[in-house]
Amino acid sequence: MIDSGAGSTLNIMTARLPTQRLDGVLLTHFHSDHIAELYELNLNSWVQGREHPLAVYWPEGVKQVVEGVNQTYELDVSYRVAHHGSDLLPPELGVLESHPVTIGVVVSTGDLKISAFKADHSPVHPAVGYRIDYKDRSVLVTGDTVITDDVIRNADQADLILTDALSLIIIDVLAETADRFGMNRNAKVLRDVRDYHASTTSLIK
Repeated sequence: MIDSGAGSTLNIMTARLPTQRLDGVLLTHFHSDHIAELYELNLNSWVQGREHPLAVYWPEGVKQVVEGVNQTYELDVSYRVAHHGSDLLPPELGVLESHPVTIGVVVSTGDLKISAFKADHSPVHPAVGYRIDYKDRSVLVTGDTVITDDVIRNADQADLILTDALSLIIIDVLAETADRFGMNRNAKVLRDVRDYHASTTSLIK
């Protein structure tokens, strides 16, 4: 899975995906809307019978985030083990496991290769995107980024590209409307997001 933002676990459950088979989570960056449900995903897949700790892959900083999540939910894990028993919920599988990675190949097994590349979501650093190659098919997931040479290079010959994109026209109208109603903080946030997300027009390249 790539990222785990609010609502993502419900989406997985609604789709009836076999979360007990989940090996890990690839993060693009640490904004809350990309990591808010790491523990919910961990809990759901643990309850469903995952047979190993859930791995969280990302570059610098992943150990800090994973340790924080584990500490926050340490009591929750202990309550569930005490209630349901360690045979059903082995406590060692209720914690996340950090796996720091570098730019390049992150996972390689059989015909599957997942590679991380640099994204530009400044001031967020580091931020990455992923290219997934399986046999003769490929998918690019950029995460949040402006369009860079790295994005373009990794998008080459990809069968499917999943990317962040803003309509600057819509953002500008929303910001101007917020100004008119005295919602200056909202207007500033809307204008700020313009400079670290891809725009729909930049994708035409």
